[in-house]
Amino acid sequence: MKHVSTFRLAALAALLGMTSLAVMAAVDPQELTIREIVAQQTQLRQQVVAGTGAFKDLSTGERKVLVERQDRVLRQLDSTQAFEQLAPHERTEIFNDLEWIKAAVTKAEDDRKVCEYTRSVGSNRVRSVCMTAKEQREHRDHARSTLNRGQMCNASSKVCLGD
Repeated sequence: MKHVSTFRLAALAALLGMTSLAVMAAVDPQELTIREIVAQQTQLRQQVVAGTGAFKDLSTGERKVLVERQDRVLRQLDSTQAFEQLAPHERTEIFNDLEWIKAAVTKAEDDRKVCEYTRSVGSNRVRSVCMTAKEQREHRDHARSTLNRGQMCNASSKVCLGD
């Protein structure tokens, strides 16, 4: 159920970044349905193709990628009536695509949420971890620098760089 709420909030966020304030105030994040997401993405598609509204500053290449992401979301939701019918990895993919679309429209790449399934060391239990793209990049950079520092320390017992 947590994934459903997260997914619905992401879809609402995509809607909030691309519609008028009057529509934003009228939408309850817990009531957003697959049909509403499909309708929103279809409406946005018209603006993307026409290059109007929030999409007027996007390059042709950016618009093409945006349309591809929308296609993927619409394909996955096409035969689905409820979020519960989707597998957890499908919900995650849709969530990530909707966040990417929202970030492309608002030019807020670092603020978009990215979710992935991970296993803790020593456990077979899979859990969903969500963070912003910026947090994910910083986490990976920190892990790389920690790994590299360890290798530098082991290369010479006399000198340990990074201490």
